Amino acid sequence: MLIDIEHRMRFEYDDFIRDSQIEIRVEPQTQAQQVVHSFLLSVGPPASVERYLDWNENWVHYLSIRNYHKKIEIHARSLVDTQPDSRGLSRLAEADPQRSRDAFPDFCRFDGPVVRSSELADLEKRLAVPVNASLGDQVTAIGSLVGEEIEYRPGVTNWRSDVNEVLAHRSGVCQDFAHVALGLLRLREIPCRYVSGYLHTESQTAQSHAWVEVYGEGCGWVAYDPTHRRPPTDRYVTVATGRHYGDVAPNRGVFRGNAAETFHADVLTESASEIDVVRLRRQTEGIDVPVFAELPARPADTAPRSGDTPDPARQQQQQQ
Repeated sequence: MLIDIEHRMRFEYDDFIRDSQIEIRVEPQTQAQQVVHSFLLSVGPPASVERYLDWNENWVHYLSIRNYHKKIEIHARSLVDTQPDSRGLSRLAEADPQRSRDAFPDFCRFDGPVVRSSELADLEKRLAVPVNASLGDQVTAIGSLVGEEIEYRPGVTNWRSDVNEVLAHRSGVCQDFAHVALGLLRLREIPCRYVSGYLHTESQTAQSHAWVEVYGEGCGWVAYDPTHRRPPTDRYVTVATGRHYGDVAPNRGVFRGNAAETFHADVLTESASEIDVVRLRRQTEGIDVPVFAELPARPADTAPRSGDTPDPARQQQQQQ
């Protein structure tokens, strides 16, 4: 399926700031199940932009805006051709669970929001399949258990929530479903990783999405969506992979100043019928957003709020 994706982010501040440093992961990967035909990043105000691969081979754009500003806009446009994994979980039936455990130790460890706890261990004991069952059977059982125990309910958790908080509320969003599934897989020492991307739907607003991948000896990484209890279809677009959400957050950064920040994000997807050769490019473009080399003059009765002390607070991060 040929999918056209537009991901818009907007940061607004109630006072002038400067020296914004933002790291974004929004460029999809080219891999076995998808090909990226074009990617266009538009940024405003004018920014210095660097593009590199992180340690998980995800594309990262690092933006630096030195002058004073009160708003940042980032628009990412992608054209991606996807194909379903024809064999999916059936490939994991051929993998040796014991040998798979030694392949990727970083993806077997508990870290960040994927924490080990007695609550998680109690949940793992309820799995209907033993640890020596095929990887495919174990993944399917974990997906079913997570779907039975966790209710999809936005607004209960946030991007900082760990597995313990999700289990306490027994509810969350796709990020939380993925983290609980990763916790159960890691209790069984199965290499697994978090996937961030997009889910294209025809009948409703598109959204960023999260699922997991499991490594099987001899068959590589195989994807599974615990939120919907199914392997991904050709409507899924992979952007980044990591140990957990912290490795793949769509945006994170710092700025200099004392302003309060408001963050907005929108994702739009649509199926495309053809590839426009003119758009086969990777580059950045500017968005017309005001920027000032010096702090703009204020009315006499308005005290300046922007300081020269860096604010270490992370910028708000997107969660669905």
